[in-house]
Amino acid sequence: MFTTVENVKTLTGYDVTTEQLYMAQNIIETFCGRVEAEVSVPNDRALLAKAVAFQAAYMSVNYETVFEQVAVTSIAQTDGGTVLDVGMASPYLAPLAVFSMRNLSWRKSRSIKIGPMYGTPKFRTWETA
Repeated sequence: MFTTVENVKTLTGYDVTTEQLYMAQNIIETFCGRVEAEVSVPNDRALLAKAVAFQAAYMSVNYETVFEQVAVTSIAQTDGGTVLDVGMASPYLAPLAVFSMRNLSWRKSRSIKIGPMYGTPKFRTWETA
């Protein structure tokens, strides 16, 4: 487990059960694409521990929302409506859990900077033309 019931209480102030913690960890592992055994970087483990704690606390209050919410992007009625932020995996994931997972090492940019192919590029200006 990335975190414990006691750590969830300390971090969030919510009381959760071990079963809720297991459910929260499975949801976080599914969202981030890695299981606990594949995460070896200490910073990633700390961020995932926070994400699991936030998710467990969120689920303790919003259990039906997480497991019974219909997959829609907006709900409208005659006197009002709701638009869900599906980019943040709302309403299934706790917003703080999503924020925690933004800085995981494998989610960062994979682009590589390279220099010019043939040394320093020579540009012509109006002075040298």
